[in-house]
Parts: sequence; C-alpha cells; structure tokens
Amino acid sequence: MSKQKKLDVVRLEMAAGRLRALAHPMRIAIIDMLTSNPKMSVTEIYERLGIEQAAASHHL
Repeated sequence: MSKQKKLDVVRLEMAAGRLRALAHPMRIAIIDMLTSNPKMSVTEIYERLGIEQAAASHHL
C-alpha cells in the first residue's frame, strides 16, 4: 500500500491566492521587466509599458 500525504488545505489556498495575484498579464510583464532590471523605477515601467503611472503603481 502507498502512503498518502495529507493535503494542507490552508497552505494550498494561500498559495492559490498568491498565484491569482500574479496571474494578471500586466503584472507578469512588470515581473519580467524587473527580472532583467531590478532597479527599474515606476516611471521607467509605465513608460515602457505605455500605461498610466497609477496603473503601474497599482500592479506593483
């Protein structure tokens, strides 16, 4: 018989919530940009993405 590992539902729900927060296409684009340039400013981010400053700040 194989041993079954008990699921930690609370931990899985927390992980799912974090992944949902990162799933927005604009957030993925920002993360991608910051991966190659971690010191990028909000101004650089919104200018490169062609979005408003408030939108960039919201997604950060």
